[in-house]
Amino acid sequence: MFITHSISEAIFLSDCIVIMSSRPGAVADIVDVELPPPPRNFNMVGTPAFGAAMAQVRKALDDVGMVD
Repeated sequence: MFITHSISEAIFLSDCIVIMSSRPGAVADIVDVELPPPPRNFNMVGTPAFGAAMAQVRKALDDVGMVD
């Protein structure tokens, strides 16, 4: 398990991302990262798959009221 507040770091390092709600902390959503398994290279950051994962995580965070 790795905890981060950085969406791009979570996508780059993970196979799945668990979105937590605020108080009380509970699992709000789980996002599967559809990229080749780690280790990944930085060229993946500009790919459509990375962008799609970013959009999916942002939507999940928005759904639980965590995006500013």
